[in-house]
Amino acid sequence: MNDSCDWPPPPPKDETSAEKALRLEREESAKKKSEEIDAAIEQDRVEREKRGSQRKVLLLGQSQSGKSTLLKSFQLLYAPLAFRAEAEAWRAVIYLNLVHSINILLEVVEIANIRTSRAIRQLQIRLSPLKHVLATLTQSLSSDSVRARQSADNPDIDVWRARRASGISLHSSAWRSLAKVSEPGNVSQYEVDNARNIIVACHDDILALWANEDVHKCLQDQRVALDGQASYFLAEAHRIACSDYFPTDDDILRARLETFGIEEHCIVSETVDYGQEWVWYDVEGSRSSRVWVPYFDDVQTVMFVCSLANFDLDVGDDGMNNFTECLRLWKGICENRLLAESVFFLFLNKSDLLDDKLKSGVFFGSYVEGFGHRSNDCHTVSQFYKDNFFVVHRDFSPKPRLLQMHVICAIDTLAMADIFDQTRHAILASSMERMYTL
Repeated sequence: MNDSCDWPPPPPKDETSAEKALRLEREESAKKKSEEIDAAIEQDRVEREKRGSQRKVLLLGQSQSGKSTLLKSFQLLYAPLAFRAEAEAWRAVIYLNLVHSINILLEVVEIANIRTSRAIRQLQIRLSPLKHVLATLTQSLSSDSVRARQSADNPDIDVWRARRASGISLHSSAWRSLAKVSEPGNVSQYEVDNARNIIVACHDDILALWANEDVHKCLQDQRVALDGQASYFLAEAHRIACSDYFPTDDDILRARLETFGIEEHCIVSETVDYGQEWVWYDVEGSRSSRVWVPYFDDVQTVMFVCSLANFDLDVGDDGMNNFTECLRLWKGICENRLLAESVFFLFLNKSDLLDDKLKSGVFFGSYVEGFGHRSNDCHTVSQFYKDNFFVVHRDFSPKPRLLQMHVICAIDTLAMADIFDQTRHAILASSMERMYTL
């Protein structure tokens, strides 16, 4: 008798030619199905191992909190080769940030009707081609949905008054798919090259506009505060508006990109924990977490980013203070039971801009109730944020869990290296604890 595990079984002794052909056909079919099943089992095993080894991070926070900058800072520190491989594609985004900032200056000057200076009038005329460059780059680098949204949300100067004039918003997946320097025939690359030529031709006039005292006085009179990115790119225009310009790490970190929807970023570590895969889910700044939370019930880490410097801005049509709105969003995330097993990290970002704003004479207590007559300095205000966010996390979390809080400047890569190291160790320790618990 043959072993039951033998395959294929021996043929019958009196097998005819027709029966043999049919048997071989059936054996071949059975073998093929068996191999397909084995392959599916192996693929499932590999996928399960991959999912088990991935570190999944849910990145949350309000719009303009610096979430994307935090993500770029992490990639620069842990996957610098991959980060710098995209430098050429970032050129178009940086051009757009610069041109957008210049057009803000031109429009503020235009509305303020500063026409007494012949130098200003000449600059307005010579820099007028940059309006076309702005429209062209936005069209080239934005997806259809983003263009429609920008058109609907395009603010006039009345909205800018007493607010920060922020950078342009782009869908990061859209510009990455369009700005491909490896494809010379790509229409967007042609437009980027054309934009570069115009910007280079306007080099001296751009510098003259930013250096003009009347322009800065106009900004002050109109109560238009350029954000950190806009000021940075205008200050670096002498370098960016050159024909041989190539984006630096700092340029890329400061380039403004606003997240729309949910974007997945896979970062494979090239330094510490070589080969470790980090999957970041960058979620659009939203006033409600109900839409996206159900999709991320398996994430191990939640990173929430809050801008310290936006306390004097209102959010939405109801005029809610930015601090209050951010705390409300944090409460909704903390109390969500689908995230009960996740480790929480709170990043209080833009400490540098907060310090500048407070030193300029803006009093935090004038905008945020409960601050009272505390000292109006960066340390005291940051501690006020930490105290309030800690209480919300303690009182509304479904169960006790780890919370780390960091006051950061996401573009300070030296400081972020230490903070990310602390974060990484906490995540790994939590994963080990969860493994032993199971």
